[in-house]
Amino acid sequence: MSTQLPDFEARLRAQEQTTTMLYTRIEKLSQDMTASFQQLVKYQAATEHELDIHLRHIDARLDRLETHTATKEDLAALENRMGTLEQRFTSLENKTDQRFISLDTKLDSILQLLTVLTRKLL
Repeated sequence: MSTQLPDFEARLRAQEQTTTMLYTRIEKLSQDMTASFQQLVKYQAATEHELDIHLRHIDARLDRLETHTATKEDLAALENRMGTLEQRFTSLENKTDQRFISLDTKLDSILQLLTVLTRKLL
């Protein structure tokens, strides 16, 4: 039995060394993973901060666009005003036409009077 004991102790020591080596590697891997996750957390926070800044700039630009962009209601009101102005211009044009017709008639009457007066004077 003494021949098997050294073999058993050697295997036990080898297994203990392997266990110690694996434990050390697992600890190192754990530290590396922790450091990697911390870097990812910092990167994620920085990325979210940058995205937040960009989104705020986009929101500001959209707000400026909205203040300068007409709404459907604005366009409808403008269309109504244009219709009203068109009616007023049409009315003014009709009145002007009537006045010119009246003026033409009066000028024709004056011309006839002048013609009659000229004949009488000659």
